[in-house]
Amino acid sequence: MIAASRLNENEKRRAGRTVLKTVERFKHDAWHYVFGTLTPYEAILFMILRLAPGQFCQATVVAKWENRSYRFKLGDTIDKETLKLIESTKVLHGDTFEESLRILFGGRDWCNAVAVIVEEWSPNHYFKFVNVKVVATDRSTSSYKHNPPRQKGWKKKEQLKRRKERQKKLP
Repeated sequence: MIAASRLNENEKRRAGRTVLKTVERFKHDAWHYVFGTLTPYEAILFMILRLAPGQFCQATVVAKWENRSYRFKLGDTIDKETLKLIESTKVLHGDTFEESLRILFGGRDWCNAVAVIVEEWSPNHYFKFVNVKVVATDRSTSSYKHNPPRQKGWKKKEQLKRRKERQKKLP
């Protein structure tokens, strides 16, 4: 889920390069043309903040991957690392950019493009919660909400995790 180019040498040696999604090469290339090396979570934030600024009137995104949690709410501050990645990704224009968006999202609006990233470009259980709303220039709105049911046994796993953390803190 993180591009090899973003890993340091130690991480590259440790990382098991498992195929999480199989996509056609032209779609993979379109993703990198639009989003560079951004992860699905970062790509959604890039879309909200850079590709369609001011069009999202509501956005909450929660993701978890490899024991790291990500949380974004429109209007709140973003962690410096994610903000730096989003700001350093170029916003492109022109025919190739438009064609890449069409390949990725098939002409859908920004709200439904978020849905495509969540449902088609991300591993199962990557996004824990997504709620976005877009207001178009004609004042019509579209919204998307992803709130999957918790996996069986989640409560027990969370309790065990907390217990282990408490035990680590004990002298």
